[in-house]
Amino acid sequence: MMLQLQPLALQIFFQVTTATRALQRLAGMEVPTFKFDAASFQDLYTQIDQALECFEKARPEAFEGKEDMPVVIDVPNMWHFDLNGLTYLQEFKPQTQHQLLAYSHTMDNLLTQKTPTALAIAQAVGITGSVFLLGSNVCLSVVGIPAAMQAPAPLAVKQWHTIFTRGGAIARPLAIVSALATGYLAYNQDPKSTPFRLNALATILLPSIVPFTLLAMAPTNDKLLGKKDELATASLSNKNVEAFAAEGETVHELMDKWASLNMARAMLVAVGAVCTVASAVVGRRELVKFGGRW
Repeated sequence: MMLQLQPLALQIFFQVTTATRALQRLAGMEVPTFKFDAASFQDLYTQIDQALECFEKARPEAFEGKEDMPVVIDVPNMWHFDLNGLTYLQEFKPQTQHQLLAYSHTMDNLLTQKTPTALAIAQAVGITGSVFLLGSNVCLSVVGIPAAMQAPAPLAVKQWHTIFTRGGAIARPLAIVSALATGYLAYNQDPKSTPFRLNALATILLPSIVPFTLLAMAPTNDKLLGKKDELATASLSNKNVEAFAAEGETVHELMDKWASLNMARAMLVAVGAVCTVASAVVGRRELVKFGGRW
């Protein structure tokens, strides 16, 4: 029972090792040495195939009269056993050919099983939400702001305000929902796996646009909001409405700066979105742990 709580790679390492060591000790066969840190399902299939090949080479006559054969198992600083052939089989119960085949079938099932509905929904929400958030943020800087900057300052700053308020109303919920989805995925994945790391990183990056806005963009936002109030009654035909504005403090210059800051903010979302997509792509290539981990 305790073995079944271990990672699949360690379970199979133990099973193929005990099975082939029995052939080695009792029949004098040469058997391969297995590694306990297999990196893929293909590695695990290879280990099982190698163990099964040893069983195919084994001959019944090689085990005749081995009931009383001395079997010594010595693990330095751990344990020492003096057994005979019969008690060795009774005490250690090496895996049989059928049991190894059962592990192979288990891996077949793991590779072909469907993703649980809740996780599939969370994955879809995480990918869709983060990619949509990325697209909307980028569009503000490369489409919305350049178009608004074609207008005179009093109108341009009003258009910026519309972009700012509507963009925030869309971005904040999307960031939160996407982060909740990727966080849920990470919670249900093996903490040592690549999908867990990717989803955990996405969970941090996607909502980070909020503190980025407060820390990096707030001064520019405040200046543009002040300009909106200052120019609320200004004439659109007055070309000198900002004649006394300091360098870099005109509406168009502030909007241009805001577009650059927003693009930097979008890069946080871009990395988060890439993480969500990459997690889905590599997810099934990772080793699966028994005990509820996906």
